[in-house]
This record gives sequence, structure tokens and C-alpha cells, in this order.
Amino acid sequence: MRNACWLLLYVLTALPCLQAEENAEPAPASDCEANMPWVSQVPSLLKNLDDDDFDVRDAAHAALVKIGPQAWPMLEPALYEDGSPEVAARIRRLAYEWAILTKAQKQVASVLREQLHDENDTVRVSACDGLLSMGPGGIQVLKELLSSAKAKPVLNVTLDKPSYGFDEPFRTHVDVRNDGIDPFWYRGSFVTHSWNAGEVLGEPRPVDMYTRRYMSRRIGCGFGRGYVNPIIYWKPVVSGATYVQPEVETAKRASGTCRIMGAYTVTVNAALTGGSIAPRLNPDEPATITLEIGKGMPEEFARLRQCVTYFALPDFDKETGDPTLEVACETRSDRGVVDGTLAASVRFSPKGEGPDVALEEDLVRFAWYAFLDEDRVPVQYGSLASAVAKDGEDAYRPVCLKSGQASAFALNLPLPAKPGDYRLVIGYELGERYTHANCLPPCFGSAGMGPEVSLYAEGRIWSKPVEVSVHAPDADE
Repeated sequence: MRNACWLLLYVLTALPCLQAEENAEPAPASDCEANMPWVSQVPSLLKNLDDDDFDVRDAAHAALVKIGPQAWPMLEPALYEDGSPEVAARIRRLAYEWAILTKAQKQVASVLREQLHDENDTVRVSACDGLLSMGPGGIQVLKELLSSAKAKPVLNVTLDKPSYGFDEPFRTHVDVRNDGIDPFWYRGSFVTHSWNAGEVLGEPRPVDMYTRRYMSRRIGCGFGRGYVNPIIYWKPVVSGATYVQPEVETAKRASGTCRIMGAYTVTVNAALTGGSIAPRLNPDEPATITLEIGKGMPEEFARLRQCVTYFALPDFDKETGDPTLEVACETRSDRGVVDGTLAASVRFSPKGEGPDVALEEDLVRFAWYAFLDEDRVPVQYGSLASAVAKDGEDAYRPVCLKSGQASAFALNLPLPAKPGDYRLVIGYELGERYTHANCLPPCFGSAGMGPEVSLYAEGRIWSKPVEVSVHAPDADE
């Protein structure tokens, strides 16, 4: 009963609305004509373009110019009819003024669009000149192709391995992939490389660091006399394609890029900031037009940077060759592994029967330990000062070592977290910039300057590697 009442109420409410719709005035025959009155004018204006009276033809042309590009869909079919050549010429003139391409021009422009992305310089230049010859419509297509508004370059930098010897050349592989829709454009070499001075495996010394920068050379092209379309200097990377830079090979030597045993960072920058070209509208005429190239690319893709870290280390299986000092390391079986640390001892001693050797005061800060994996990569490292056992008698003291003496102290070394086989190495070095004044421990006074004492102020030593196995903890622990 309740539902029947609701139905009756709905009918009584809706009936007046339904009657009003039946009595409503019919809609205009053409909403398009009501909103755009020029639509009804175009057919007559098109007919007047073929009038015998020149003034009538000219007036019709002027009226179509006033209507604007919105009239083009109604005008273009007349191009393909068997009408007056003047009508076709005037319609083409309107398309030129409105920067519109005809169907035939669009087909040609589609081919030129693909050719503009060609790696061949001659093909690319011909495509650019072809679009320019189409007038404002072709220029508009060219601007869109050059803008890189929807380009998305992605920089990728890799090394052939993560650790190198001091004299071993290494290669940097750089590529820039386009994950966008539009091509991005580059000129010459847009990728630069730089290397930092290196970070020691122990504590850094408070002295000037060495930096050497390698800048990629820009590649210039020389041409003979005559006009050359400047698009020839720019090359595209289309959607899904990849620019691959020639591999950069640098020989690292102790006197060159790598001055210390440690970690180095190569920074690669790709600058795709774009520019401008000014090709001639007609290769035979001096008139030019300035076009921006690559200026529409989003800012986050215009400048790319990636850093890759690698290690430069000597061959630890070889002797150091240092005639003055040597270092040795061994694990301490009496202590073993406790709470994830390995008990070890380190020993610095003079070589041969030479003069006394004075060690620097902060040796434990700058000497270091490192656990190397199978790729010679330090996975766990630090200064000896961070691992010296704090039991008093084993703590390091600045000493002047006589022949047959040694400075030895205990270490508690934190093991790598990942189970596996490692090689433990102790390393220590002094650069040539350290003078006697800042290396001489104060407790020696001026005695260290005499011939009877050899101040260890420049050298690079390391211990013979010790094999260490790290096991996974037992499930019961």
C-alpha cells in the first residue's frame, strides 16, 4: 500500500514536466549556424572566389581571411575539385597565412618528420629545408620536432668492475636513453667526466687534496665555402633509442689520477640545455629564421648527473717495495670472534739494518684495515684507531724504532655482515706533501732530523692478506 502511494505521488509530480516538454518550441535547425554564423557564409564566399569580377573575388578572399582558420575544413575539399586554378591558389594562400598544411603537404611532412631524425647529416638537412619550404605550416611542425618538450633522457654510467690496480686502465661506459616521446637533440660531446681526489680508507688528513678533471672535447665540424644548414651540427635521439658515448679509458698511476689507496668517484654530467639554429628560409636567399632547439625539455632532464664509486688499490699479494718500513697482521686465536668482531694484532717494524725509523704521532688514525671480497672491493674498512683494543698496554704510542724493534698493538675488527670468504689487509701511506715538521712526533724533539734517524715521511705499505671466513649465525643463537 505504501509503495502504491509513492508511485501515485511521482506521477502527479512528473506529469506537468512531461506536458511542458511536449509543448516546448523545436530547436533551431542548426545550432552550429546559431553559434557560428560564418558557417552559412563560407559556401557563398567560396563561390565568389570564382566570380568573373576581380573585386568580388578579392572581397570574398578578404572575408575568409577575417573568418580565420576555423573555416579551413569547409575550404580544403575545394582544392581537390575540378575548379578554377585561381580558387585553388587562393585557398593555398589562405592555408599559408594560417600556418595550415594541406592533406598533400601533411603526407610529405610525415616523411620529412622521419627524415629529420636520421643520423645521416645530408638527409637531416634536406628534411629541415623541405619543412621550411612549406612556409608557416612546415615551420610550425619543425618547431614541435625541435622542442624536445616530451623527451625524457635517462643517464646510465657503469664501470667494467668496481676495483682496479694502481696502474690498471679502466673504462667508463656512458649511455643516455630516451624514454620519452619526442627526440632530444645534442651537439658534439655533451657528456663530461670528472674524478675526485679519492677518499682514504682510514681517517682523512687535513691537507690539500689532489683533483684532476677530465673534460670531454667538443667535436667541431669544418665545412668549405657556401651555406650549410645549422641542423647539421645537431643530432637527434628518438624515442626508445640510446646515445652511447665512446668509452673513456684512463690509465691510473700513483703519479696521476690515483694518488692514494682508497675510494674514488667518477661524476658524469650530461648537459642537454639546447640552443638555437638560424637556417635560411631558402638556401639561395640570405633571409633566415631563428628556431629554438631542445628548449622545451623539462628542467629535470636538461641537466643529468650520476656518480659511480670505485676503488684503486695495489696488488696486495706483491711486496710493497718500501725499503724503510713494513707492516704485518695476524688473527689472534686466543680471542677469536666475539660479538661480531675479530681479534687481530698489527706490527710495524723497520726493514734491514738501516737507521732508526720515526713514526708519525697519529699513525693509528691514518693507517687502516679492510676486508676485501672476491672482487677486491673493501666491504668493511676503517682506521686502526677505530678498532684498537682498549686494554692499556696494547694501545699505540709514538715510537722511534731501532733495527729489530717493532710497534705492535691489538685490534678488535668488526666483521662484514654478509657471510663469505674475505681477505684482511692492513694499509698505511704518507704523501709527498708531508714535511719533516708536521710528521715528526713531538717526543723526539730535533733528534729526528739527524742522519741517525730516518723519519718515515713518505711511503706506501700494506700487510700480506689474511684469509678470513665469516659464517652465518646458528639458528639456535
